[in-house]
Amino acid sequence: MALSDAMAGFIIIVQYYFCSSYFYENYGTDVCSSSQIIISSTYFVSSFTMTTIACDRFLGIVAKPLGVSSKPVKKIIVIWILGFLFSLPFCSIVIIPEFFTKTKIFSLRILHNNKSDEKLIRIRIVVVFVVQFLLPLLVTTFANECCQNETDYRNSTIVTSIEIQSTKGEINANVCANRWLIYAGLVAVSLGKHVLFDNWCKYGAI
Repeated sequence: MALSDAMAGFIIIVQYYFCSSYFYENYGTDVCSSSQIIISSTYFVSSFTMTTIACDRFLGIVAKPLGVSSKPVKKIIVIWILGFLFSLPFCSIVIIPEFFTKTKIFSLRILHNNKSDEKLIRIRIVVVFVVQFLLPLLVTTFANECCQNETDYRNSTIVTSIEIQSTKGEINANVCANRWLIYAGLVAVSLGKHVLFDNWCKYGAI
């Protein structure tokens, strides 16, 4: 996700330079059109990555805490392929940004005024909203709540178990120390959710 965000920032700089009116007439059209597909792909990749992270956390904590086989390389390859596949239909949309014209600092240029442009733009808005915002939001929220509930349940179970064993006097110092380490680790996971996971949601592509 960091790579896709970095690429998006770089493409924005490329657009800022090549989509100006000075360079536009010679080769700015091709550069701007290609950059639109690439930057759209990076946004999809960021959204898919964030959703995959949420699913992995759900599987690792709730569904299969002891039996999850992580294959990050395959997941990354699939995510990038899906990102470009979702962006390919947008190549027919010919609205690209243009900077520093004679009358405006920023504007949108229509290369070919097709009758289907308006419909394609509406379809694009719906697809982008669902895939880049709504779907990651729903998945991450559901996974986050399930992970939080499971973590709270495990924390309460460990605390209850320690209290019962301490009352009966059947727990020794080593067992007690180990269980408190486990409890501290679970609390750290719970707190880490608020710091790391919320940052993923905040800085992911929408």
